[in-house]
Amino acid sequence: MKSCHYTRMTRDVVIDIMKGVAILTVIAGHSIPSDSLGHQLIYSFHMPLFFIVAGYLYKPCVQHKKRLKNDFHRLILPYLVIAICFTLYLFIKETNNIFTLKYSIIAIFWATGWNHTSLIWGTAPYIGIAWFLPALFWCRQIYNFIYCHTKHGGEYIIIGLSFMATNIDYYLINLPLGLLTGLSAMVFYQIGYYAHSKKTNNVYLLFLGAVCWLLHLKFFGIDMCICSYGFYPVDVIGASFATAIIYYCSKHLSWTYLGKLLGNFGKVSLYIYCFHAMENHIRPYEWLALADVWYLEIPIRTAWCISGAYAYLILKEFYMKVQKKIVRS
Repeated sequence: MKSCHYTRMTRDVVIDIMKGVAILTVIAGHSIPSDSLGHQLIYSFHMPLFFIVAGYLYKPCVQHKKRLKNDFHRLILPYLVIAICFTLYLFIKETNNIFTLKYSIIAIFWATGWNHTSLIWGTAPYIGIAWFLPALFWCRQIYNFIYCHTKHGGEYIIIGLSFMATNIDYYLINLPLGLLTGLSAMVFYQIGYYAHSKKTNNVYLLFLGAVCWLLHLKFFGIDMCICSYGFYPVDVIGASFATAIIYYCSKHLSWTYLGKLLGNFGKVSLYIYCFHAMENHIRPYEWLALADVWYLEIPIRTAWCISGAYAYLILKEFYMKVQKKIVRS
């Protein structure tokens, strides 16, 4: 059995920049017209990037209850907060409270991002972009369990499970709790961990990745929330290549003001994601009555989500200080 390394890590500036790029492209991807080249570019890497970065930071831990508890607090509790806000918004928007309650409960339980193509439960009510949180939760738990309890060939089991889950979800059944979506994402988690442990710069791999990315961009595509791949191996390799390019660009940006700014966003990317998951339903910026064009929408939505994330962190820090004073007194 592999040893447990579950210690606090020093921050990697390059990884923070990549996370900053990832969260900004998520917001942009939900604003840019779906038939545009910009949308295709963003969707060729933005969600795989999140899982690859998460895998890059993975530390094996045989204390499964500890990992489960930590990830529950970090991923599932924010998901439940978003779900409650989603439900309250539906109660305000809709007149049929019974329908709203039923829809919300099913959507929260299923934790799916959009209508699937699955034969069974494919059209279950969806929760929206919050699907990422439970998917990452299951990805981390199952990946860690396999890694810690297999001596050899664990990566092949992980890739095999990921491929099976992708096809089961896409063709057969959409299971609740975002389980299959999380299993499907494990291939990118594995790629991230492999990139961190091997640190290879093989020219032939880069060439293969470039070719696959161009094919992926032109002919195929990924929509991870419904386990949709145009051609699985090409899409996986292509998205991984795009992530590698972002990694090298982030290294060059790490000493610049832009890099520091993106790194700061990356440090709070999970909070920005949570606020984006809420505003993606409510769209409060529409109250400003501006022209309905995507190039105005992106900066406003981005500012709204970043401001919300930092406001929450400031209030949280203030609350912690007040609590400490009360305890001392």
